Formats: sequence, structure tokens, C-alpha cells
Amino acid sequence: MTALCAILLLAPAALAGGGAGGGDALEKVRSVYQSKRYAEAGSMLTKVLERDPNNGNACNLLGKVYHQLGKLPEAVAQYNRALSLDPDLVEARFNLGVALFDLGQYQKAQDCFQAALAVSPQNSEYRYNLGISAERLGNFPEAIEDYQKAIALDDKNVLAHYSLGRMLFARGDLDGATVAYKNALTIDPQFGEALNNLGVVYNTQGKIPEAIECFQQALKLHPDLPEAERNLGQAQAHTSLGIAYFSQGDMSKALDEYKKALRIDPNFGDAHYNVGLLYQKLGEVQDAVRHYQMAIKCDPKNALAHNNLGVAYNKMGKADLAEAEYRAALDLKSDYKEAQTNLDDLHKAKGQ
Repeated sequence: MTALCAILLLAPAALAGGGAGGGDALEKVRSVYQSKRYAEAGSMLTKVLERDPNNGNACNLLGKVYHQLGKLPEAVAQYNRALSLDPDLVEARFNLGVALFDLGQYQKAQDCFQAALAVSPQNSEYRYNLGISAERLGNFPEAIEDYQKAIALDDKNVLAHYSLGRMLFARGDLDGATVAYKNALTIDPQFGEALNNLGVVYNTQGKIPEAIECFQQALKLHPDLPEAERNLGQAQAHTSLGIAYFSQGDMSKALDEYKKALRIDPNFGDAHYNVGLLYQKLGEVQDAVRHYQMAIKCDPKNALAHNNLGVAYNKMGKADLAEAEYRAALDLKSDYKEAQTNLDDLHKAKGQ
């Protein structure tokens, strides 16, 4: 399995820049919010709303505070309150869509982004997030169209270029994906996810030296990121670099990179899956089984891991366990031809 970073990156909730009501007090709160002192901003906003309970901008900003603190239901309530006070407050409409998206309510989120775009049709971020919601809803042609329109509105919209690259790669358009990722990196040379994914494209094309260079560059980025975010990116990049070495047939270097990824994040399913592939290729089936099992534990929806675990079980003579894994793979991906072929071959071997 190629280690494609498939993260959906939303344009974040927007900070309302003006509007009726608020005055100096609200401007001070905005300054505190922008300095990321969210609890303090929340306390200040509570006082603003005690004095002026009909201030829609204050409700919108309080929603953003809750959003940043991970209190999504409270954020939704404040965005809705802002809109009840001022139905034309487009920032609150957009912010509500972001919160609903984060809650997994993708259709409602899409409705909010469409409503915001109806008011501000030239807003590239609104169009981009409309594409993200379409993608989550499985409407991929619509998502691609929205990303392209977002870029037409603002060719510096780096997330739109990045997401267009993801979608084109998934569709098999490697040249288009390459252009999209390169456009994203022209705008932001420090965009680690885009670097990683460009490396994945090169790896898929057999351009292994170029792929390795991308992954190594990704590993050098963002030493100032919070540890959790930095570690996630490094685990992905080490895994991708390992895949590139695996493609070259350099099993030692590949395993070393996978182990680096797992030292950073022992629950990184993509690394476990690829270690399983490596051990299976080396004929070390029991070790392969162990890592496929870990990959499934980390991501139960990994159809590839279920299928390959079935192959490993079959080599060990455990036909019933193999059949269960092939069926699990097909339950997750009904058109998975390799899993269906493996299941059919197993039945033939059993004389069924």
C-alpha cells in the first residue's frame, strides 16, 4: 500500500473582521484571540455579551473560542445564536459549516458552505470547503470541480491545489497530481503533506530517486511544530521513504525507515502494514502476520491489510482464518478483485 497522506485540510473558521456592534471591547478580544489566549478571550466575551446580549459578532467569536478549545457543540450553539441575531453574518454561517464538518455532519456542513458562497461567490475558501464536504459525501467529480473553481478564484489557495492533487492521484491522473502538488509547493515550500504526496506520485511512477528526495525534504521540515504534529508528519515521511527503498529492493534501508516511524508512533498503521509486506516478501510469515494484525488494530477499515493477512494465514495452512480475512476485505471493499480471487482460489483448493 502506498503511503499517501490523505488528510482533508479545511480552510479554518474565519475571524470576523468587522460588522455592526462590538466597538473597542470586541477589538481587544480579537487581539487576545489572535494571540491564542482562548480561555482569556472566552472570559472577555462572556462579559461583552452580558452587556450586549444581541451582539452577533461577539457570539460568532465566542463560537470560535469554543471551537479552538474542542467544545464543538458549544461552538455550534454560539454560531447559531449569532445567525439568529444576524442572519446575514456570513462568517458565522461559514464557521458553523466548519464546526458541523468537524462533528461529521457533512451534509449540513455542505449546506452551510453553499449558503455562505451564495452571499460571497468570489470567496475561494468557501468554495474550497464546499469541495471538502463534497469529497466526504463521496461526490468526487463535484469535489474536483470545486477545488478547480477555488483555484480560479485565488490561484494562491494552497489547500485547493493540494486537495486537487489528492483527488487526481486517486483517479490515476499522475501527471495532473504532480502539477497540483508542485503548484502547492511553489506557494508554500514548507508544505510537508504536499512534499510527501509528491514523493508518493514519483514512487508510483517509478521515479525512486525523486521520491526519496521528497521524503527526505519532508523529514527536515517544521522543527518548530508542536511535538504531536511534527511526529505525525515524520512517521508518515519515514514510512514513505521506506516504501521508496522497498521499491528499489533495499530491504534493509526500508525496514530501518519503518522502524523509525514506529519508534515515533507505535500505533502508526501504515508503517505496520508496510513492515508486514516486507516480512512477507522475505518469507518471515509469522512476523508479517503480527504486523498486519497491528495495522488492522490501528485501522480496522484497512482492506489491504485484511487481504494480506489472509494470504499469510493461507501460507501457514490456516485456511479458515484466511477465508475470514478475505471476507473482511470484501466487506470493506466489495470490488476488491484481488481479495475475491484469493477467496475463490481458496474455495477451489478446498473443493467447494
